[in-house]
Amino acid sequence: MSVPTKHHYLPKFFMRRWADGAGMVTEFRRPRDLLVVKRKHISQTGYIENLYANESKADPIERQALELIFLQKVDDAAAVALAEIEELAGKPRDCQVCTAWSRFLMSLMHRSPERVKYLTAKVTEYESGTLNPELKEKYGDLRGPDDPSDFETWLEKQGPLAPDLRVRLLELLIDSKRIGGTFNAMHWSVYTLEKPRFGFLTGDHPIMISNGLGHRRGFALLAISPVRLFIAAHDTAVLNAFNSQRPNGLEQAVNDACARQSNHVIIGHDDAQKNFIEKRFLRQPAPVGPSGFVTWNSPLIDL
Repeated sequence: MSVPTKHHYLPKFFMRRWADGAGMVTEFRRPRDLLVVKRKHISQTGYIENLYANESKADPIERQALELIFLQKVDDAAAVALAEIEELAGKPRDCQVCTAWSRFLMSLMHRSPERVKYLTAKVTEYESGTLNPELKEKYGDLRGPDDPSDFETWLEKQGPLAPDLRVRLLELLIDSKRIGGTFNAMHWSVYTLEKPRFGFLTGDHPIMISNGLGHRRGFALLAISPVRLFIAAHDTAVLNAFNSQRPNGLEQAVNDACARQSNHVIIGHDDAQKNFIEKRFLRQPAPVGPSGFVTWNSPLIDL
C-alpha cells in the first residue's frame, strides 16, 4: 500500500472554502524574488512532503502517523465544528464541539512549516545540549545487559531522539489542555463581510493571536472563508473593537497581517490582490517574538 507523504499544513477542507466549484484556488508563492501566481487544485498546494514525518520510524504508517491519524482526526472534527459555528454565528453549546474547534486552532498555531522548523531546532538543541549530556552522565546506571558499554556507541546505534521528541511535542502542543481551555473560555463570534472589496486571504500561518492568550485582552482571529472571520476574545470590548471597524478597513488589516506573517504560501479565491500581496509577502514580514510567534494588538497593530 502506498502511504501518502503530502502533509497539509493548510487542510484541504479549509482551503476548499476559497475554492471554485472545481476545487481550484489561487496560490501566491515567492520561491525567489518574483511573486509567482498560479491556479492550483487544493490537493496540490498548502503542503510539504514529509513535513511531520517521524524519520526514526521504518514502518511507513508509523512514519506518517502524525499526518495520517492525529491531524486527520483534528481536521475531520474541526470541519463538523465549523459548520455549527457558522450556523450559529457564534459559540456552540456542546463543549465537545468547542473543544474540537479549539484543538484545530491550536493545530494552526503549530503546524506551519516555519513553526515546525522552529520546534525542530528547539528539540535538537535540547537533545544535544541537555538530554544527551544527562543521559551520558547516567548511562552507567541506566544501561541494560544488552546495551553497549559506552554511551557514544549506544547513541550511534540508537540514532537521534529528536524525530520522536518533535512528533510528541507537536501532539502535546495541539492537545494542550491549558491553551484549549483558554480558547474554550473565550467569547466567539463570526464576522461577515457583506460587501467585500476583495475578500479575506489565508496563508501558511493563518491564525492571528495576541501576545498571550490568557489575559483579559487576549484574542485570536481566523479568516474562515473569503467573506467570514472567526473572532475569539475574553473581553467583549475586544470583540467590539474588531466588529466596529470599517468593513473594508478590517478586511485590509486582516489581509495585511496574513500576508506579513506568511512564509511559504498565500491562498486567495482569485488573483485580484496580487499587487497587495506583492508589497507585503516576504517584503514586510511581521516581527517574530521570543516564543516563535508573530503577535498582534487589538485591532491588528504590530506589537
